[in-house]
This record gives sequence, C-alpha cells and structure tokens, in this order.
Amino acid sequence: LVDGKYDPANAPVEAKTGVTVGMSMTEKQGGSDVRTNSTTAVALNPSHREPGDLYALTGHKWFTSAPMSDGFFTLAYTEL
Repeated sequence: LVDGKYDPANAPVEAKTGVTVGMSMTEKQGGSDVRTNSTTAVALNPSHREPGDLYALTGHKWFTSAPMSDGFFTLAYTEL
C-alpha cells in the first residue's frame, strides 16, 4: 500500500508491488451525513472472530471513489 508506483497487473494484492484503494461511504439518503447510512456487514464466521475475517455487505453506496481500484474501504454497520 505504501509503494510509490502502481502495479496495473491483474493479480492478487499480495503479488503486486503497489495497489490503489478506493472508498465507499456515501449513500443516497444521507449524502455526506454518514450517520444515516444503512449498509450492514455481517461476519461470515460469527462464532470465531479475528482481524481479517470476511464479511457479507448488504446495502447500496451512492458514490465510490476510484472504482477501478484493487480494494475498497467500505463504511458499514456491524452487529454487536
């Protein structure tokens, strides 16, 4: 993530020298007020949680920056 060059290869992130990351935050009903977001993230293995776990996202983002990115930071509520 911190390399100064982008690697355009269609390859897994681990195999690339540099990647781009976009953001998906805004939703139509709230615009820039992210407190009104309704997108949810549900752990796929809720009985055993660790950093890096997989989540299922449900919702609709109105704007996503850099849609050609290798990865995305997506704002969503989780169940606690």
